Amino acid sequence: MSLISDRIDRAIDKAGQTLAFTKLAGAGGTFSVPAIVQPLDSGTMRTYFDDTEVMAIIRPAVRAVCKSASGVIAADTFTLDSKTFVVRKIFKNYSGADVVSITVLASESA
Repeated sequence: MSLISDRIDRAIDKAGQTLAFTKLAGAGGTFSVPAIVQPLDSGTMRTYFDDTEVMAIIRPAVRAVCKSASGVIAADTFTLDSKTFVVRKIFKNYSGADVVSITVLASESA
């Protein structure tokens, strides 16, 4: 791990909340991941999704920044504020060649 990755991990631990992710609709077990979560507005959605995808996303949608070693993948689910969210996309954030965090984009499940 790099110095930047360590700093980001500490910031996520300090300011984030713990999300309980479930893999493969429960068949793959659950795991907890600290993350900084924020609502995903339609303008920001267009940064990550094309127009067709934006129209298909069930609101609310959230963006969560997780540690680089979190193990979250698309189709994992988590519960936040009594709502179940499905991970739609994952983006790795780099500093040089090192992955320093992962951005998770999720929307409420149907």
